[in-house]
Amino acid sequence: MKLYILVFVLLISVFLFFLIFSQCAMGNNKDSQTDNRKLYYWEPTASSPKKNPVEREDVSYFFENGSSLSVFGSNIMGSGMGWSKCDADYGPDWKVELPTAVGAKWISFAERKAYVVYEDLPVDQLKTLFENGYESFDSDGNPERGEYKELCLCLLPGGEVVLFVCGDRRTILLDWSAQGEWTQNFDLFDHEGSKSKTLEEYIENDIKRNPFLNVPQVVTPELLHKYFERFNYKIKVRFEDDKSVLRWFNYEYSNSEVSIAYFRDEDSSIKYPSRMKYFRTIWRVNDYQYIAYFYFNEEEVIRVFDEAYGDDRKQSGVLDIFVSKYNNLFEISLTVNGKKYLFEKTEIRVFRDPLSDLSGESELVYKNYEGENKNVFIGE
Repeated sequence: MKLYILVFVLLISVFLFFLIFSQCAMGNNKDSQTDNRKLYYWEPTASSPKKNPVEREDVSYFFENGSSLSVFGSNIMGSGMGWSKCDADYGPDWKVELPTAVGAKWISFAERKAYVVYEDLPVDQLKTLFENGYESFDSDGNPERGEYKELCLCLLPGGEVVLFVCGDRRTILLDWSAQGEWTQNFDLFDHEGSKSKTLEEYIENDIKRNPFLNVPQVVTPELLHKYFERFNYKIKVRFEDDKSVLRWFNYEYSNSEVSIAYFRDEDSSIKYPSRMKYFRTIWRVNDYQYIAYFYFNEEEVIRVFDEAYGDDRKQSGVLDIFVSKYNNLFEISLTVNGKKYLFEKTEIRVFRDPLSDLSGESELVYKNYEGENKNVFIGE
């Protein structure tokens, strides 16, 4: 009798096991059929201009099902437009679907104002970027695919927000923006233990505790409009010595887009870029390697591009950087519609190293300014 009971229990156990297993299998199969959303590696970040520090109360990227991924780290930001750091360690195997919306609430100390925003994101554009990546080359000149790894919501004066998509060697600014609303709702920003009774008092108390937040409003929406304007121009680096070989470059534009690459044809840089802000390049000739830094003057860059293009930003232009055969004289110009405009206030310094010892101390061979470079875009 005991044997029959034991056999019965075993049969019931086996039946229940297969029943549960089959239900789990069906559930997994159902999930695989209904969840066709592709997953990507990307990190959530946020930024603001250096001279427009903000307190980030919250920045969250929302998914189609209503869940969200929030930005971690210090809530005081001001490292520069598009320049951010993810303080969460997601690990190399992290993957998640792309967000469909973004929401934020923050305080602009220069304005003494608080803003909130919630807006849908350009999902199709994000999918295209993360699917295709960007063209790049390795240090040996071999083509390789660059991957975008970060979404960076930039919080701007006046409550506007823009979105950067960042990779190791490329940062681009999406053709998308949203307008936040000014708010006086203290409950959105009040922290536990705060003695403030109004949002204005809360902001002033923040500034008293952190005097570096007491900044004048020098970054204006009007200035940023100039930064964000795009033009139809290509960048050319030319050498008087035809033995020179361009090996590496780093372009940074006024809208904080960045293009970094080895050996790439400079024509393949970001299309319709904004005004040039900073340029760094490496070339080799004879027995030396040269590295040059070009810091463009904000006032001059705005003026020259406005004069050269007038009301027609679609005219074809060339930004030309000409290097003399002695590698210590330079002519920088913008040519549009056959007319050439010179840049005369660009700060330049050049170092060189013998190819036989690239890890040694570099020799300064040219510098056209005293002390530290002063050509800084105030709204960057």
